Parts: sequence; structure tokens; C-alpha cells
Amino acid sequence: MLIVFVIMILVGISLVVSGLEAVSVKSQSYNQCDYESYTNQNEEQFRLFNEEVQRQQSQQFVEEMQRQQDHQFIEESLKSVTPFELGGHDMMQGNSFNNGMF
Repeated sequence: MLIVFVIMILVGISLVVSGLEAVSVKSQSYNQCDYESYTNQNEEQFRLFNEEVQRQQSQQFVEEMQRQQDHQFIEESLKSVTPFELGGHDMMQGNSFNNGMF
């Protein structure tokens, strides 16, 4: 009877130990999957962030170019209708394409 009891205790201890090992291996595999998932998620967020930053920089560049072109157009338009004495083009010196032809 004592031998059966000792065997039952040893079997129970071995089952507990093997169960703990299985749980440990299972948690390690979960940890690896969780880590890979977390890493992939961070990489995706970083990629999306970079795309958004590039889009914003591109949009700012286009807006700045448009603003500079508008400013140059306004300056040239004003010079074309402003007398030379007030800072406009000198039409007597041939700054216009057809000035020297007449």
C-alpha cells in the first residue's frame, strides 16, 4: 500500500513538472509570437509615419513653390504697369521683346 502511494505521488509530481514545462514552452512560444506581432506592428506604424511625413513635406514644397511663383508673377505684373521712375521696367532700353523694333 505504501509503495502504491509513493508511486502515485511520484506520478503526480512528474505530471506537475511536465505540465509546468509545457506551460513554460507554450508561454515562450506566445512570447515569441507576441514579440513578432509587436515588432511587425511597430514597423508598420513607422512606415505609415514616414509616408505621412513625406506626404506633408511634399505638400509643403508644392505650396511654397506655388507661393513663390505667385509672388514673382505679381512683381512682374506690377513692374509692367508701373512707370520706370517708380520701379517699373525701362521700356526705352528694350526690356520688352518688341521695344527695339519700332
